[in-house]
Amino acid sequence: GRSPEEVILYPINFNRGNWIQVALCYPQGTTFKIISDINQRQTGKVHSVEHYSSASSVEAVLGNPEKRLYYFDSQSGYLFLHLQANHPRKGHSYCSKQGCERVKVVARSVSTATVACLTNPFPAKSRRVPAERLWVSRRVATPCSLCGAPQVAISSEPYMQYVRVQVLSLSRAHIQNGLQSAFIKVNDEIILDRK
Repeated sequence: GRSPEEVILYPINFNRGNWIQVALCYPQGTTFKIISDINQRQTGKVHSVEHYSSASSVEAVLGNPEKRLYYFDSQSGYLFLHLQANHPRKGHSYCSKQGCERVKVVARSVSTATVACLTNPFPAKSRRVPAERLWVSRRVATPCSLCGAPQVAISSEPYMQYVRVQVLSLSRAHIQNGLQSAFIKVNDEIILDRK
C-alpha cells in the first residue's frame, strides 16, 4: 500500500541505552520532518522536543547513535533512523520516568504510487553485532501485573487502519524469566534475522 504520511515510533519497554535501527519505505521525492519528544501520557504534555537532522549517508546515521540523524536513500526508498532510549524506566513501567519517549516522522510526498522496497535495507558492514539465528521465546508462565499498558488502545475513527508493531529487546530480567530471543512482530507476522 501507500506509505503513511505520519508515523510515531515509541521505544516501549526499552531501558536507557537500548536501541533499534529502523528503515521505513517511501517513494522518491519524499521530504521529511522528524522530531523526538517525551509525552506525559497522564497530562498530555509534551516536552524535550528535538529535531532530527538529515545525514549524508546511512553509515552516518547508523554510526552516530548519540546524534539525532536520519537519511533518506531515494534509490532504495528507505528512510533510516536510529532510535535509542535516553532515560531510565521506573521498575516495570513501559516508559521512562520522564514520560514516553517517541519519534514522530511526518512525510510529504508528491507521489501516490505504492512502493516496493528490498527486504534487507541495512548494509552488512553497518551491523554492530554479528547476526545470529533467533527463535521466538516461549511465554513466561507467570503473569506480570505491572507490565505493559493497562488497556488496549481503541480508535473511534473506523476509517483509520493501524499497524501493530511489537519489538522485544532482551534485558537480563527477560532472560532470567525464561525468554530466549529478541524479535520484531508486525501485526501477526514475526520477523527474525535469519543469518
